[in-house]
Amino acid sequence: MRRRQQGSVLISVIVVLIIASFAALALTISLQDYGRMQGRTRDELQAFYSAEAGINEVISWFNTSGTVILAQAPTLAPLFRVDLDLRYTLLAQQLHAGPINVASYSTHLLPVLRDTAAKERGRVISLEITTATAAEQAEMPYLICVINSQSKSQRGSAKSLRLYCSYQRLVLDGAPGVIESHGGAALGGNAKGHWGEVWAHNDMNVANKSQVQTQAQDPWLKYRSERYLVFPSSWGPTKWRDQFNNPKPILAGSNTTVDPTNPYPCQGVVTSSIGTDYGTMMQQNQALRWPSYPYAVLKKIAQMKGRYYSTDAAGNVYRSGIEDASHRVSSLTELNVGGSRSNWANVNPDVVFVDTIDGLEPAADGSNLATLQMSGSGFSWKGFYYLGANLDLSGLGNPSAIPCKDPAGVVSNLGAFMDGILVIKGWASVSGNPCVYGSAYIERGLTGTGTMDCWYNVDLRNGGPKFRSNVEATRFLVLN
Repeated sequence: MRRRQQGSVLISVIVVLIIASFAALALTISLQDYGRMQGRTRDELQAFYSAEAGINEVISWFNTSGTVILAQAPTLAPLFRVDLDLRYTLLAQQLHAGPINVASYSTHLLPVLRDTAAKERGRVISLEITTATAAEQAEMPYLICVINSQSKSQRGSAKSLRLYCSYQRLVLDGAPGVIESHGGAALGGNAKGHWGEVWAHNDMNVANKSQVQTQAQDPWLKYRSERYLVFPSSWGPTKWRDQFNNPKPILAGSNTTVDPTNPYPCQGVVTSSIGTDYGTMMQQNQALRWPSYPYAVLKKIAQMKGRYYSTDAAGNVYRSGIEDASHRVSSLTELNVGGSRSNWANVNPDVVFVDTIDGLEPAADGSNLATLQMSGSGFSWKGFYYLGANLDLSGLGNPSAIPCKDPAGVVSNLGAFMDGILVIKGWASVSGNPCVYGSAYIERGLTGTGTMDCWYNVDLRNGGPKFRSNVEATRFLVLN
């Protein structure tokens, strides 16, 4: 009996040892498989990060107009220089002949990934820039970067990866004028411009004569309308009306005959009314090239690189588009930039986007635009501000002065609440005398009893480096 029991114990021990051996073997195999999987993942990541470095290099070339590679590749760098009309003419011409092989310019432009011990772990083995179609090469709306990279694993094996980057140029358009009104309403007589051009898509009510400097006082100031200029009685041209009571310029040398085709009313009015002091400042029937401030692109830029706000029908504004009490903005001073006015030149500009009520593109009739109330002191806006709303400005006080430069480079100190480009997709109603340095684009017209005093910043004509976001990239991976 005891022998049988001892035999049973022995058999049990052997079975347990066999099971333990199989378990150890399975664990060893699992660990080996896990190690191989981790190695593959590491190799893929190394190859990916190498390719990603190649993408980031190309992005930096665009964002710095090629200056970062000028010493390494003096013939490649100029291809990434943006023209005054925001096109890459040289790059488009080069791509028209075929893809650009970056290695043919300099192999040093192909990134190498190293670890903390400076040992190579991955590298880009080829980087090619191309476009999709000939039609797209003219405007350069996007291009394709094809990056082949390879990892260097500790075992000596390699993992290769091909990364396709679809590049889209995201540009914040500049400001061709100091005050611009493109929408349905006439530009009111309370648009007081300095150092630049005041534009209107429809009739423009010119400010009182006492508010308009002469050509000698402000050689850069012009009032330009795609329709007609309407002067108040302070200017004196009482006969600028046709049989339908529409304002018209007087034909040169006459007090009675109107000339509806004359684009320069100041050259055609009697000297006793406007006079020669205003030269060719007043121009109507003009063909104006308006800036494009695309809703979807600017919204994306603000969400990625700036600040985004939503609105509701009551005119409330919410941070990050989260419409609850904790995210509601109590005052539009929250849209201020950080920094002191005494050190204004070093305050970083921002991209701020205030959305429509429904989060859709502003409707042509303004039906999805909230009305924002802006009053009180303490406003310090700097950068690119897109308001998908109407704006009621009143009593902004007297902000402390900031340095403002005229087109000749002469600096004056102005108490402006806004420094940059202010885009209002609705109407703006003004009371008091708010001051803007830069440009105000008001889609649906400027009204009210006050005067918006705008001083043009010529540096914004082509967007300027501080207001341009060049790159949006979508990546597609192919593992080999």
